[in-house]
Amino acid sequence: MPGGNTATTEAKVRTLAENSAERREEQPGAHRLTANISSATKAALDEIADREQINQTEALRRLVAYGRLLYRTAQIDGDEILIRRTDDSTLERIILI
Repeated sequence: MPGGNTATTEAKVRTLAENSAERREEQPGAHRLTANISSATKAALDEIADREQINQTEALRRLVAYGRLLYRTAQIDGDEILIRRTDDSTLERIILI
């Protein structure tokens, strides 16, 4: 770092890393994931985060939970997924491929 004390900078980095590790230890069962996502997936995360006023991590958790529910319902249990439109009460069947 220009004009910075190397020892101080290294101590700050160590402290940040230790704090991060402590936060992970405070969240039992938490796992870190690094993934490349498409622009469409990023837009979906942004939409949920903005609408629900939550962070990206919580948006990802929710979308995964929704996806799991749909997957289990259709692919594992063999049930149908229906959407009832509120404007005219029509039903649409969702098919997972």
